[in-house]
Amino acid sequence: MNPNKLVQRLYLGDRYCTRIVIDNINSNFELHLNSVYVMSNVELLEGRAKFNPTCDIENGAIVISQVERAIFDETGLALNDEIYDIIVKKVDINLYEFTINGCNVNERAEATDVTIKVYGKSVHLFNPQNN
Repeated sequence: MNPNKLVQRLYLGDRYCTRIVIDNINSNFELHLNSVYVMSNVELLEGRAKFNPTCDIENGAIVISQVERAIFDETGLALNDEIYDIIVKKVDINLYEFTINGCNVNERAEATDVTIKVYGKSVHLFNPQNN
């Protein structure tokens, strides 16, 4: 599936980042979330999620594959809370820029916006229930 089409189907509201894994051996960037909701075609057309539990991937991950580089912003903070959005931009015939916007919340409940740019060739979802 086209990376932009897949990312458009993801509902990320009320979800949070649990960890980021950079797999150097397999050239993957894994964005793990407490839950990933994949909208159906009808939900996508209507512009809102209806929350069919069978479309929810608990403790799933968005995996960007064949990563060429990842650039973390100047805050130096990790994503550990809400993911605002993921923007996909085609930069070459087989290369996409994934801009992940979210936030970090510290122990004083102060939120700081964080942006990570990942350059990779494809994206897929990881469902731990399928392994």
